[in-house]
Amino acid sequence: MSTNAGELSTEVASALLDIRETGPTRYPQNFAGVATGTPESADVLVIYLAESTDDIESDLRAITKLPDHKLQFEVAYQSLEAAERIDREIMAGVPALRARGIELQTFGVGVDGVEDIGMDHPTDEQVEYLFAKYGPYLRIDRDVAPARLL
Repeated sequence: MSTNAGELSTEVASALLDIRETGPTRYPQNFAGVATGTPESADVLVIYLAESTDDIESDLRAITKLPDHKLQFEVAYQSLEAAERIDREIMAGVPALRARGIELQTFGVGVDGVEDIGMDHPTDEQVEYLFAKYGPYLRIDRDVAPARLL
């Protein structure tokens, strides 16, 4: 199927939905996320796996039914399952973090298994505390302004 430059084909979109549904349940210890697009083409499915094996990749290839040039595997830091545990810990810990003066503007799991956290100019000590409390797989954007109420 032909697409215009920068467009996502139906086959890649369909494969993305299939993998998003199948990956976490079939490979909970490995699957981290799925995205589309690479610098070379928007019409590529990118699957992020932690501790991947040839068997896992072969199985996911079979599920997607995509030709090799439309499928790419990337290394993830940890599985979605592990990342979601950290995300739930952070959600539960927000009141305690606020009590320590740590305000998270945004947070959530990235496709590569890293917890993305947005903060408004945190101190180095605040950032160090987050890493000590929640582990090494954090990506902190230190320049996220608080939301403005309208």
